[in-house]
Amino acid sequence: MTAAREPCATLARRHGVADLINRVRRTGRGGWYVRVLKEGTVAAGMVIERADRPYPEWSVRRALGVMVRGTADERRELLRCGAIASRWRERLKRTSAVTP
Repeated sequence: MTAAREPCATLARRHGVADLINRVRRTGRGGWYVRVLKEGTVAAGMVIERADRPYPEWSVRRALGVMVRGTADERRELLRCGAIASRWRERLKRTSAVTP
């Protein structure tokens, strides 16, 4: 699965910062999980190449921003993005009663 990563309580606990989740959401620096196409070893300093970017208008930061504080129109637009993980898609539908 390739998906944006949202902040969680584990992150705040690990770093000992009580409001870390809110800080991450405000900055939009949630991060991402990536799909591995070819198994191997990755070490510091090695080059990692992005194989594809079918939705260049949707950065991780923009998608996370819409998930956290997006308008109904922005949520509808995000729902039309075919790369959205199913758990996000269901959450968008459930929390906003928006259909694509």
